[in-house]
Amino acid sequence: MAVNNYKDKGSVIKFGGGVLKMRAVDDAGTYTSGDTTDLGYINDCGLRFETETEDVPDETGQTVTSLEGNDTVKLEGIFMQSNKSVLDFLRDNTVGAYYQVYYKATPTAGLNGLTQELFIGIAKLKRMFDVKANTKRIPFEFTLLKNEAEISITSPDSAYGSIETDTVTITANKYYQIVEN
Repeated sequence: MAVNNYKDKGSVIKFGGGVLKMRAVDDAGTYTSGDTTDLGYINDCGLRFETETEDVPDETGQTVTSLEGNDTVKLEGIFMQSNKSVLDFLRDNTVGAYYQVYYKATPTAGLNGLTQELFIGIAKLKRMFDVKANTKRIPFEFTLLKNEAEISITSPDSAYGSIETDTVTITANKYYQIVEN
């Protein structure tokens, strides 16, 4: 029997946040033209991938199997700022819009000398904010959508300023691609 040890001191990152950028695409994830939007400084951000499960009991009430359901895939976080331009963008540009999202999760050369980057093919940004006097940091939430066809992001370094320079491919029926350099 194999022993898998995933301990890695080089994977512990003290300063998070990262870089979050996006550009508009159609509902199939195809980018044609338009600006890349840098969403500014972020306090926290994380990818959540969860598969619903349903435990199935037998006639005695004992669980005999667990059925897998739908996947829920989200990119969630907190903006560090709540200035007018971010609030206006969230209010005015997110209804019915689909985005391709880039998230640089670790500092350059921060993860064992590597940079971890997340490329999302199709996502919807949830319109929400609650700006209060003592709390100026607002949450954000992207729902990642499954792509029916393969999505290729050419020249990601030009589009997003990423470390990755080669074309990033998100295979069909997937949500994202993680790249480490």
